[in-house]
Amino acid sequence: MDIESRVIEILEVIFPDETIVAGEDVDFGRFESWDSIKYVTIVLAIEQEFKIKLNKDEILEFSSLDNVIRILRARGF
Repeated sequence: MDIESRVIEILEVIFPDETIVAGEDVDFGRFESWDSIKYVTIVLAIEQEFKIKLNKDEILEFSSLDNVIRILRARGF
């Protein structure tokens, strides 16, 4: 499974009522249920799925699907 599919799978669990389409940049702030708890949940789920520890700068950039994928690619995924 590619990076984008893995991240989308995580997002679909966290945001079950939202439509997430591969190939589109998804800004997490557009989700009605977006809040700080969801933000932390995404960070923790990504760290667990990819078995990494994100640094503060990376975490602060977790605002969209494209940003998450870019960070993961920079990490070698």
